[in-house]
Amino acid sequence: CLRLEGREWSTWLSLDKGSGSDCIHVLQLADAFGVPVNVGARISKKSVGLCVTLFAELWFLNATSLDVAFGVADLTKKQSLPNEETEDLSAAEAALKEFSSLFETGDSGRGMRPKSDHEDARAIDMMMLPSNSGTVLVEECFEYIEVKDSCVLRRWWGSDDPLMPRHNLTQLETDGEDWHWIDSSWTVDQCGGTVEGWESARQILSFSPERSFSPSHRYRRRRWYRRRKAAKGYVHAFHQRSSLPPAKSNIGKDEKEQRKDASLQLGIQVDGGEWSLLSEVAVEGDVYGAVRASSARWKRASRSPCATYEFCYSLSPLDVEWGELSRLMVLSSRFILRNDSNNIAFEAKQAGSDDSTAVVVPIGGTVPFHWMNHFLPELICVRPFVEDQGEPYYRWSGGFDPLTIGVVPLRIRGQHHGDFSKPPSYERQITSLRMEAKLRPNTGRTGVNLSLEEEDERGDGCLFRIDNCSLFPLWFSQDGVLANPSQQDVHGGARGDYLPPGGTKSFALDVPFRQGKYIHRSAATLDELLLVRISLGPLQLRSGIESTRVVSLSKIGSTVRLNPSKLQVLDANIRSAIQQVRVIGIVTNDGPTRVLRLVMMEKEESLFTMPFSDEALASPGHGLDENNEESVIQKGAQEAVKALKENPNAFPTQEEALELAMALKSSMERDEVDATPPRQSPAEMGVMISFRMAFSGFLLSLVDSSPGEIAVITLKNLNALASWNTTRSGDSTVYITVAHFQVDNMLPNSAYPVAISPDVMSREEEEPQENDNGEAPLLVIGLNFGPRHKSGILILKSVTVAPRNIAIRVDLAFLVRLQKYILDIQRHFGKSNRLIGEPTLPDLEKKEEEVVAAALSGTNSPRLYFGGLTILPCSIKLSVAPAKALSATQASLEGEESAAIHRAVRKGDVKLGDNEALLGVKIGHRNATPQAVMRGVVKSIVVDSLLRLDGARITFAGVSLQNHIATAPQLGSILTAHYLASLRQNVPALLGSMSALGNPVGLVRGLGDGVSDFVLEPVKGFQRSVQEMDASHLVDGVAKGTLSLARHTVGGFAGSAAALAETFSKNMAVLTLDRRYAQKRDRKENLREADEINVATGFGSGVQKLAQGFVEGVTGVVKAPMRGSEKRGFEGFVKGVGKGLLGLLVKPIIGISDGITDVMIGVKGAMDHGSNDVPTLAQIRPRRALYGRERAIRSYSVSDAAASALMTRTRLAGEFYMSHIDMGDRVAIFGVKRLLMLGPQGQELLVLKYKHIDSTEIRRIRLADGSMGYGVIIILNTPRRNGSEIEVINCKEESLGKEIVSNLDMGIRMISSEMEIQAETEELAS
Repeated sequence: CLRLEGREWSTWLSLDKGSGSDCIHVLQLADAFGVPVNVGARISKKSVGLCVTLFAELWFLNATSLDVAFGVADLTKKQSLPNEETEDLSAAEAALKEFSSLFETGDSGRGMRPKSDHEDARAIDMMMLPSNSGTVLVEECFEYIEVKDSCVLRRWWGSDDPLMPRHNLTQLETDGEDWHWIDSSWTVDQCGGTVEGWESARQILSFSPERSFSPSHRYRRRRWYRRRKAAKGYVHAFHQRSSLPPAKSNIGKDEKEQRKDASLQLGIQVDGGEWSLLSEVAVEGDVYGAVRASSARWKRASRSPCATYEFCYSLSPLDVEWGELSRLMVLSSRFILRNDSNNIAFEAKQAGSDDSTAVVVPIGGTVPFHWMNHFLPELICVRPFVEDQGEPYYRWSGGFDPLTIGVVPLRIRGQHHGDFSKPPSYERQITSLRMEAKLRPNTGRTGVNLSLEEEDERGDGCLFRIDNCSLFPLWFSQDGVLANPSQQDVHGGARGDYLPPGGTKSFALDVPFRQGKYIHRSAATLDELLLVRISLGPLQLRSGIESTRVVSLSKIGSTVRLNPSKLQVLDANIRSAIQQVRVIGIVTNDGPTRVLRLVMMEKEESLFTMPFSDEALASPGHGLDENNEESVIQKGAQEAVKALKENPNAFPTQEEALELAMALKSSMERDEVDATPPRQSPAEMGVMISFRMAFSGFLLSLVDSSPGEIAVITLKNLNALASWNTTRSGDSTVYITVAHFQVDNMLPNSAYPVAISPDVMSREEEEPQENDNGEAPLLVIGLNFGPRHKSGILILKSVTVAPRNIAIRVDLAFLVRLQKYILDIQRHFGKSNRLIGEPTLPDLEKKEEEVVAAALSGTNSPRLYFGGLTILPCSIKLSVAPAKALSATQASLEGEESAAIHRAVRKGDVKLGDNEALLGVKIGHRNATPQAVMRGVVKSIVVDSLLRLDGARITFAGVSLQNHIATAPQLGSILTAHYLASLRQNVPALLGSMSALGNPVGLVRGLGDGVSDFVLEPVKGFQRSVQEMDASHLVDGVAKGTLSLARHTVGGFAGSAAALAETFSKNMAVLTLDRRYAQKRDRKENLREADEINVATGFGSGVQKLAQGFVEGVTGVVKAPMRGSEKRGFEGFVKGVGKGLLGLLVKPIIGISDGITDVMIGVKGAMDHGSNDVPTLAQIRPRRALYGRERAIRSYSVSDAAASALMTRTRLAGEFYMSHIDMGDRVAIFGVKRLLMLGPQGQELLVLKYKHIDSTEIRRIRLADGSMGYGVIIILNTPRRNGSEIEVINCKEESLGKEIVSNLDMGIRMISSEMEIQAETEELAS
């Protein structure tokens, strides 16, 4: 038994174990506040003694700096309220009161009470976990009274739910062992419309969240609270339920099924505020989510703003052995502000809130962000932070939504005017910020990182920039900002941002978030926000209004034209002279920056154009004020008129102007367009380097712990070509090709020997460029890098990925063993160096470091700019077949564990989502009852039906990203989401390709191909006939099209019929309950694997299987009872009789179905015969040979692999391979127990056990052909059946004889050593 210090003991826990399995118990304790404390106890039997493990199923870790309390829903049975009045009444009066209460609206009549609107939210009563530590906790209790006629009928103490009684905590005044009171006394909560803290309700469960009070109400309550500080513990809280056992205990099946339907209802409380419920937490596996919590205990009753905290949480098993019993919940802030600047700090607040609520984000630091005013919209605004300032230098930016994932430019303006001098402590003026919102790793896509960084004033490396390469000044602003400006506007948005001729300036959003105008309208997208109003005059003046145009920065190639002749501030003669002059702008790219570049152009001449006059050339600009807007406009017009007077073709046409604007790479190049570029020195130009790499191939062999080779991965013809400049002043290119990729399934009896290969039957593929072997490359990757950009962003002008369609053919046994291999590798490299059995607590500091690292994720990740990222569409042809049974010989060679996996898969004992693995199997599971047998039969049929896919086509859409900036992790998230969405769209095609349904999708696809060929082939033939003037091509085209239609139609229906019949046969074989018969069917040669398939072979095979079905049914009536009696006596005999009679009924039906299957396969094979789209797939090489009893791995040898494979088809099958000798006309194969000599035709010439050999020697002898040679004389210690005591092996060369003797001696020593060990073991046992 257990107890908390100073508290009562728990009930006794018995250590008596009646079974070998683990037992789980829950011990119930209580803390000083009367809150139940549950402790889990597991009793395990060890080799010596018992192991008692005390645990909690949930650990809580608060990774924030806030005072967070963890709680759980109190699901205990609600008790009846104490009735103090009844104790003082007589029996008659008590009975009368009980009867009359049925017609009143008190607590006794709660069965007739109507439900209130907020009852569901208050239905769950939260209970603070007793083990909360390291935080400030707010203890509370409610004092309830029932009043009638100004008299108190009764009084009791409870929780927020009056039906949940609690102790009177106000009597608890002393500090505890690991906590102490912060407040000196208990306080009554006065929030809301209470009277001295009392709130009232007409019904007992209808207390209002507004905390109102009415003297007429019958029920009243008030809340008492007091803060206390808990000492820091190992974690912040523990939780163990009182009834259900932990996830991985060995419990009964009914309890496990009950546990799967159960879930945890957890909650958090911040600063004593309202309890916030987390989503229902599953009892197993990883869980991610987000939750909101308020700092106010009564949010609806509070008249002042209160904070709202958003958190994200993750729940995962603990490390090492702790994960078997417990999981850890990590709570962290949902929004993390991060400062990526190296020069300035930032401050942020909720839009509209007081400046005192702002948080400062230091240089290179991170700060959590929460909402400080629940009345305001949840938008964030930021500005640069300047210390030691009286009045702020900067205004707050516009509010942005932190849940808008992506990059948003924010405009920063001065406090009193748009253009201002920089603060003394800053190196440059700050006009815009870059805000990037991205999902935080390890949070299940719920946490958000918000990174802030300043942009250059001139626009270098900014997200958006405007270049004025014209002669006129420009004013621009975000469209939709201050549509009705006032005279007191100091924002700068009414007049617009001023851009002088030849100037550049970054563009950012004054309003980064705009709500829709109507109720059901969503917020404006970034494309809608990136609309720019641009004009040749101030936007609020007449000249600006008449010349304003709107252009979108979200689309490359968008253009805008401004007409200077509409400027009313210009003289009429000047406006007439520049009638053909325009200012044209186009949206283009400068590396990662989206640029709106404006240049001069001249419109095509009109017949009514007025000639130049002297008045137009008069210079009214003398004495103009340069700071006056009208003067600046007039000066630009004068420059334009002067240029046209000197050269009528001074300005280019529209096409030429657009080409010029696209050609300018940066704002500094506009002055150098007509100048001759200076010659660069060789050092400045750099050295051009070209690199080429070519590999003929790589081969990777996967050997598991059995040991046994499970797969061989092959890459052929890898080529890479790259060229770059050492100074990165020019473009760089990388070109990579992979010609061939193949994965071979090396497991015995595999349904598909080649698991993954290029899909050579794909009709969707176009004719790509072929490699040297005439085969299209599997993968082509082309990268074009731009010159090094001063922003540090890696410029990728174009990225093209061209994958080829691939075919995947697997069976479940291969998938399970490959998955086990990967998990074994992970466990091997994840092993700890600690001693076995050494108690080690999980490293929670590492968990907190992971939270910090997630907040800083991407800080050092380089940003990539993609001018164009193109991934061509591709498809996967998926075929899945059930696993075939292993023979006894194959099972012995594969090892006990691997053979058990094959048996479990063959039976259908498969589990999805098994702990850390995607697929799991139940090894050694037996069906002990008739009900279990029937469940096993149904499960095997279902698994077999679901795992039969024949050529299911999974199509993945292509990817196209233009002008996109992202880090590598962000790009990975985008591509993962894209391909997962494509995979979900292919689910109907996968279901339609199931063989259990006859593969209707494949049938329809084949019919479509046939109809397509029937139409296109004659057209192709006609075109060729016209070109070559030969009508035979038309006839050939008609014949090909007709043949293709017939082949796809007849072959398609035959293939579907064969698939249906084969599925029926397989399922009927399961119904026989004869595992030996089912495994025998699996090992029979499949007609699909024959070299030649036609109607004759199909019909012959079908008749043979039909006869075999009847023979098996008749002979099974006799054999099944005999086998059963040999194994289990009379019980086995009775079961054998049942199996035999069942087989007599079912096996002939299976024979008929098998016959139909083979006939249909023969018809399909005859239709496909001679077609060009039937590939021949072969493994790269035979399976690796493993040597000796230790199954040692050596360098791969093709001859050893062939000899080992040959050995499994001889009398040495099931024996481990040791070596072999090729003697020309004979082959000597050495196992670990015997020697086998095979002749030229594979016949067995000699089989000899090592334990029968006494000695060996080599002599020179005369051979059978009369020539001299050598003979290996083997002297036996046991005579052969023919009485001979000597065996002679002839060989032409002495080296062969010596090699034979050496291998024989090795085998003799191995057998002798084993016999000695066995004798010593028997002696010790005796």
